[in-house]
Amino acid sequence: MKKITTLNLLRYRCLPKAEKNVFKDVSEWYDTFKPFWAILLFCGVVAPLSGCSGFKIAYNFSYGYIEEKASFYLDQNSSDKEFLLLKIRQFMRWHKTIMLPRYAQFLEEEASIIESNQLTKESAVNSINRARRLLAETVVGAAPYISSVLMRHTSPSKIGYLKRRLGEDIKEKQKKLTAPPLETVGERTEKIIDRIERFTGALDELQAVIVVDYVKDTQFFPPYWIENREKRQLALIQFLASNPEKPETTAFVEHVLLHFNKSAGGDPNKIVARWRSRISRLLYDLLRSLANDQREELLSSLRKYALDMRELSQ
Repeated sequence: MKKITTLNLLRYRCLPKAEKNVFKDVSEWYDTFKPFWAILLFCGVVAPLSGCSGFKIAYNFSYGYIEEKASFYLDQNSSDKEFLLLKIRQFMRWHKTIMLPRYAQFLEEEASIIESNQLTKESAVNSINRARRLLAETVVGAAPYISSVLMRHTSPSKIGYLKRRLGEDIKEKQKKLTAPPLETVGERTEKIIDRIERFTGALDELQAVIVVDYVKDTQFFPPYWIENREKRQLALIQFLASNPEKPETTAFVEHVLLHFNKSAGGDPNKIVARWRSRISRLLYDLLRSLANDQREELLSSLRKYALDMRELSQ
């Protein structure tokens, strides 16, 4: 759909609420789940793809993408760089062989649920939970490779470099929170709609309203995600300064990527459950709203992605 249509919807739906600061501090809620390069692969490469053939291209280029992201945070000599590339190759080999078939099976099963008209609110919740379990499996599998790299960065100078880079990362994300509320809501809504339309084709105005309402309802989460991310990054720095052994580091990486830091305030379990409930509702509402041609486009997209994943895994 055209951007002007979405922006008009935003003004109609959001402006009165914005006057009451309902949209204060809206930004990228999900970005907090991408603090390390292994998770960048899963969340940053798979979701934003422009087409099924684009998935294969992006996946094959993800070696360089991961290396670039890791190099931003790490103070590396030539030996460190070679070691990083080795661990990336090993991780990608594992990810391609083990995880891609699991992702493919997930997409195929989701397509079958949609095609057989078995969609319910409960099935939408189950879909979100299954996706989270896949993410957890990815984290657990990636943790040994991440910890191997981190073990080479426990000297005071390298920890200091990592701390400065992580601080830059947080400042950049906090800066996004200072944008005018309506502008930030509009940008986030456009991104979500663009990603959905890559699977379903163009959304109509009522479907765009579903997305707008989701953005409105999740305005609390972005500052919380960022605050929690900052706390977890601090925990990482403190942990590396303790000269940990490899098994401890692997366990720490798993924990810090899969659990929120309670010192950020609030009950993390309740907050995550609240977010999960709302995104499940978004999924359910959108799928129920699809016209026949959108539904067929979605089924085709899911199955083509699954096929690409199975072919890449061989």
